[in-house]
Amino acid sequence: MMLLRMGTIALSLALGMASLPPVSLAQHQEDISYVRTVNDQDAVLGRVTIDVASGYGTNISFQRLNERIIRVWIDDMSELLVDFDRPIPESKVIHLRRLKVGNIPLQTRSSKNNTLMTVVTEKKIYQFFIRFINEKGSYKTVEIVSGSQQGSLNIVPVGGQGFATLKEIEQGIENAIRDGLISMDSVLIPRVRKFIILVRSGKGITEASEEAGVSLAVVSEFGRLGNKLPSVLEQFRNKAREDKE
Repeated sequence: MMLLRMGTIALSLALGMASLPPVSLAQHQEDISYVRTVNDQDAVLGRVTIDVASGYGTNISFQRLNERIIRVWIDDMSELLVDFDRPIPESKVIHLRRLKVGNIPLQTRSSKNNTLMTVVTEKKIYQFFIRFINEKGSYKTVEIVSGSQQGSLNIVPVGGQGFATLKEIEQGIENAIRDGLISMDSVLIPRVRKFIILVRSGKGITEASEEAGVSLAVVSEFGRLGNKLPSVLEQFRNKAREDKE
């Protein structure tokens, strides 16, 4: 057993848990990964699946690409409501909300609980598989980004304080080793570095964390260390100290 200290907060990690899925390390920070980035080329080729959960909406944003939405087609509309941030063709954000299954004349249903959504912008045609799930998803907004830009975007949320870049996550690893917060032979280090490589190759942060075997909560903590941001507990103590003064 080893201990990775997160500022004044400690996260206990069993080294023998390497085979557990990433979510097992993030259960206490379930809201940390609310933004997912998707490579625009993956979306054009139909390689992207987006989850829409019961009771929770999902946003799909083309703001990073600065592309306006011209048309949206959804092949199965029986349990999906589509809205936009502004009238087409000025819209750049799609909001998807799951509805109770209804009967639509001549509407066919998929046997796999998903459907295809096609988005036509002023520049490209994107294809997304929409998958209906019952549990709360790990993200709330999907940002479509250029593959050439994705590796340098502020992509990993760090609590409620902002985002961390891949460079800052790398710096967080070095800071953690230097400050004695983690040993150089920790299994977390190659996993986080693999996450960075996968994102730079064009994968979204959710897929990258699953493939690298590291939770987004842990990646976010390294981003916080690289950013030199205070932990949630440190913020609370600082605020209490200011109130006393």
